[in-house]
Amino acid sequence: MLCYNRPELVQAWLGLEKHGLVRAVLHSHIDADVHAHSMNQIGASALIFDTRFARAIEAHRPELAAVRVFVAIGSDAPDWATPFERLLSEGSPVEPFLDVDEDAPCLLQLTSGTTGIPKPWVKTHRSWRAVIEHNMRHLDTFEPGLPPVGREDVNLHFHPLQWASGFQTLYPYLLRGARSVLLDDEYFDPRCCWTPSRAKARRGRSCRGRY
Repeated sequence: MLCYNRPELVQAWLGLEKHGLVRAVLHSHIDADVHAHSMNQIGASALIFDTRFARAIEAHRPELAAVRVFVAIGSDAPDWATPFERLLSEGSPVEPFLDVDEDAPCLLQLTSGTTGIPKPWVKTHRSWRAVIEHNMRHLDTFEPGLPPVGREDVNLHFHPLQWASGFQTLYPYLLRGARSVLLDDEYFDPRCCWTPSRAKARRGRSCRGRY
């Protein structure tokens, strides 16, 4: 999957896991030629992508040897891809209720590429559940006296879901019935990031990014 933060991304994540399909996390801020290398390395058979990446993907399509299915999320889907809405309309509403082996792969997380080309590592269903449970407990005990995550909480994703935000906080809040708000991450300006050490200096000021 290669997509900016949008609701369809979350729907696809849940759908793939329900059907036992292994998803690969492609960071939305890494160059397309690197993604082409990664998809060939793992033998990806399908690519679900945001239409804002369509031009970059089309330039690399001849290199994607194993990809047989292209699914486009968003407006102006190219003629070589299936619109995401069609995929949903033609799908079955019946829950698959698959009996998944806990040690089977659930997703492939790629490293950030700080030491060369990104390298994939496997998260099994067992280890993915353990990560979600760990993050849930971490959020519940983040500060003494802090109430556990619940329906009254709001989780703001300004960082790409296709990276740490989806890995760390998406599922714990979903499981607790909290609201998730997705900020489109197509444009990201690190100068507008808020940090606790800078909170006092920035109090009363706003930072307008290109969101």
